[in-house]
Amino acid sequence: MGAKVMHPFSILPCQQKNIPLVIKNTINSSSEKCTYIKNSNDSVFSIASQKNVTLFKITSLSMWNSYGFVYDIFKIFSDKKVNVNIITTSQFTISTTTDEKDIEILNDLYEDLKESYEVEMIKGRSVVSIVSNKLNDIINKINITEFEKDIIHFSSNNLTISFVIDETKTEEIIKLLHDACSS
Repeated sequence: MGAKVMHPFSILPCQQKNIPLVIKNTINSSSEKCTYIKNSNDSVFSIASQKNVTLFKITSLSMWNSYGFVYDIFKIFSDKKVNVNIITTSQFTISTTTDEKDIEILNDLYEDLKESYEVEMIKGRSVVSIVSNKLNDIINKINITEFEKDIIHFSSNNLTISFVIDETKTEEIIKLLHDACSS
């Protein structure tokens, strides 16, 4: 989920041998918070957050009924070697997140995008995701209009919903999701 705590390929051998994983904070080893990865019939598999994310909202009226603009936009990201995480589109806007930390690269990217598009770069965002095979049940238990969000992103496999929010609201939405999952 982008937390960069462990390499994704390290999970496969544990899955194959049905070995549960417990992930703890090595910086604060006294913390009781941890993540369990195990074979389970639980409906909620994970609630994860990623802080210090930058959101780009890229808008142009020429996107409508046009071709090649998506390639053009993400070619600029690729040329700058900036990884993107979440991508949403509408008729006139593409929104995307990145965990790139280098402010010079982000500013260069912004300037390059601004040559052809109206661009808003919003720093200090978090991505909070929940992975579950019962997303509809969870969504029905929470009032997502309660909190301000930049993006709501549903995965194509219908197992994950992610919210891009102001970083200061991260713990609040995590608590809201935990409460919805435990009720």
